[in-house]
Amino acid sequence: MKHPVKAIIFDLGNVLVDLDFSRAFGNFERLLGIEIGPGRQPQTITNAVLNFERGEISTAAFLAIFKSIKPGITEEQIIAAWNSIIIDLPGQRLAFLEEMRQHYPLYLLSNINTLHEDYLNVMLKRQYGIDNFPSAFFDKFFYSHHVGMRKPEPYIYDHVTERINISPANILFIDDVRENVEAALNHGWQAVQHDPGQDITRVFDGYLDNA
Repeated sequence: MKHPVKAIIFDLGNVLVDLDFSRAFGNFERLLGIEIGPGRQPQTITNAVLNFERGEISTAAFLAIFKSIKPGITEEQIIAAWNSIIIDLPGQRLAFLEEMRQHYPLYLLSNINTLHEDYLNVMLKRQYGIDNFPSAFFDKFFYSHHVGMRKPEPYIYDHVTERINISPANILFIDDVRENVEAALNHGWQAVQHDPGQDITRVFDGYLDNA
């Protein structure tokens, strides 16, 4: 028996916001002079990213990891390379969110960090005049560095379910990472893996029909 969708939870990166990992990896490789990417970077960087996304280390401590690898680079250079992963949030997706919010409560669940949160807010303010993007488009938002947990860690799904007070079976979650989707399914949510090559505004109705 299918359960009706009563709430929609979106991931942010590569669902609503376009990301370019290869651009960021390339910028860091040129900046640091070492290989950067999944399985190719020093474990200290991997650990720092995970800790930064959980809010367990400060921005200063995060930047210090990169400066320890190549002394002499500036914080501005590191931040520019770090933020270069963010490409755009097209206006039609904002209009889509406004339309969907008339029919469903909308929530945002994202592995993110202070630098990317600030950069995105400034970008959207400059492009669209939006103040405080997540509060403007979502009933609640759950950023990993705010809640001290990240996907696919199980506790973050429990936390979100409790905070929105909706039965897991009535939640539709959309994320681009398979592990995050599988963890949501294990917590009783309806969940679908989004292909970043498709625009969410074009494929969303299919996700909803199959929920």
